[in-house]
Amino acid sequence: MTRSIQVLMVPMLPILGLLLFLLVLPAAISGDLDRLVYCELQIEWFLSLNTMFSKLPHQFWANVTLMGNAAVLLLISSPLLLYRARAWYAMIAAAPLAAVFSLVGKNMALVPRPGAVLQSYEFTSIGGFLTAHNSLPSGHSITVFAGAIAAATMLTNEMTGFRRSLICSLFVTVAALVALSRIAVGAHWPLDVWAGSALGWIAGMSGAYLVQRYHSSVSELAALRASLGIAIVLLIAAAGIIDQAVDQPVALSLQYYAGAIGILIGVLLLRKTMGERRRLRAIGVAGVPSETRR
Repeated sequence: MTRSIQVLMVPMLPILGLLLFLLVLPAAISGDLDRLVYCELQIEWFLSLNTMFSKLPHQFWANVTLMGNAAVLLLISSPLLLYRARAWYAMIAAAPLAAVFSLVGKNMALVPRPGAVLQSYEFTSIGGFLTAHNSLPSGHSITVFAGAIAAATMLTNEMTGFRRSLICSLFVTVAALVALSRIAVGAHWPLDVWAGSALGWIAGMSGAYLVQRYHSSVSELAALRASLGIAIVLLIAAAGIIDQAVDQPVALSLQYYAGAIGILIGVLLLRKTMGERRRLRAIGVAGVPSETRR
């Protein structure tokens, strides 16, 4: 286990958040815990935080919370593909476990969102008034922490001391801001966010572990094909995000930025991949077709 993973395992808040989730989920499923009691215990806490956060512009929180969207997060972080590709791969590798945590937790806990318990005039809601019974855990919190921990672990693998601590702290701080935005927009209870952050932390560590364990066994040809596929997916996802923004009455600037970044990195990655393809072809790597000379 690398030093970076050991460092990121230490914080107690994610561990306590995981324990909370493991205690609440079985109790909610069995009926031992009244879901409304879970919500009512947090109403004052939720309202205080929601009111405090509402002092910042709504557009700010609407953009920040978008970073918990998997497509937007991966597009924004796509420059890593040109600098430290393994960090981006770790984010992808963290996605399966993150998705399992989110889908299983939401569909089994069935905890009502704040909008299903409180009236619309009691708190600030941004981007839609949500009333579904799928509040626990926060999916956005899982996503952003999975990505942040996976990337931070890979980026700081060979770092020591202050520099490593600074980068890890920066990633965790940004992830925490995105997670808290779910309270600011009125979508989740505080404990939903806490549990989601803990689950995302674990998913991120799993993604980093998988890449560290298996990346070296990937052949150059397989890596080349993966890069080509990733470049195409980036371009398609970027076009989709921009098209989605155009269709919205009030477009969010982060959507345009994410789309622009995705298109730029997709094009650069395609160019880099073609260059690598020519190099492999020149040295006669099996599986890379040679040019037919006329």
